[in-house]
Amino acid sequence: MNNDNINNNEDYEDIDDPDMLSPEQQQLVMKTYMMFVQNFTDYVKQVDPALYKRAKEYATDYTQVPGISIVDPDQLLPEDDQ
Repeated sequence: MNNDNINNNEDYEDIDDPDMLSPEQQQLVMKTYMMFVQNFTDYVKQVDPALYKRAKEYATDYTQVPGISIVDPDQLLPEDDQ
């Protein structure tokens, strides 16, 4: 995940009304959210691996979306990177 500060993006505009987002603003909101989630996850994983494991199991158990399967990203990494 790219760690560039999203506010440095020249396409950034203040988003005052979330119901009136342009496609570009929707993409920016999603990118910002994904960056936050990735940074948060990486921090918890490094600082408290046991909490990370419990939180990951909880989130997997309670994220139920028809037609979507949650894949543990750690299972995709080589053993040395986990």
